[in-house]
Amino acid sequence: MILGIGTDIASIERFRNSRVELDKLASKILTDFEFAEYQNTKDHIKDTFIAKKWSAKEAISKAWGTGITAITTWKSMEIRHNMAGAPVVYFYGSLKNSADNLGARCYLSISDEQDTVVSYSIIEYQG
Repeated sequence: MILGIGTDIASIERFRNSRVELDKLASKILTDFEFAEYQNTKDHIKDTFIAKKWSAKEAISKAWGTGITAITTWKSMEIRHNMAGAPVVYFYGSLKNSADNLGARCYLSISDEQDTVVSYSIIEYQG
């Protein structure tokens, strides 16, 4: 059964022109694994990297029906990629406990074009 669907649209320019330094924002919203990826990303595409993670995590939090909260935190969600490049979502902490208790699985699609990132997430559970 579908628990929820979430979507988010982010402007890459918003991150490029942010008053918050990208490295500070990265340390706030990225897990250790994601931050290591970020550090290995070429400087001229770091803003796109952050925009994609931001948008993806926002979409996932909306699919949970909570938005970013005390349980659905930036670092309780991690986006990796499989061998084909498709995003794979991992949950941590209380969010992982909730997902495990529900038998939930998260599907995620991330797309970008020019200055826009769009993320779409579906959370399915054993019902």
